[in-house]
Amino acid sequence: MSLLKDLTINRPDIFSRHSLELSFKLLRHREPALALEVQNILAGKTSDAPKARTLPPHLSRHCEFFMVAVDPVVVGQIISSLTLVGRNIIEQKDVRPSRKAIILSLLEEWMGLVEWMISESEQSFAQA
Repeated sequence: MSLLKDLTINRPDIFSRHSLELSFKLLRHREPALALEVQNILAGKTSDAPKARTLPPHLSRHCEFFMVAVDPVVVGQIISSLTLVGRNIIEQKDVRPSRKAIILSLLEEWMGLVEWMISESEQSFAQA
């Protein structure tokens, strides 16, 4: 297993290109502003997180993993919108089980990020 893959397992703030692209596709019609936030992560641009590391555009096109450093409120909005999209998918009559599993996995990934953000914030607060 590569070091980068190990990081993705241990770092909830690192998402795969696939997860971000799927999030973008699911959000773009319902919440275009949130989809733009996700697209900016893929482009190596982050505006809401001052400590975020960004990549030059020519490098971000070749990355398979991205550090997601956006405002926790934005992450909450993404989770909320993906929950509604997921509910619509799951309620469809003939939806494939794999499609349900994918949306649930994607939601778990975003929820893991916000839980990690809260934990990091609490640790920073306790050290202050």
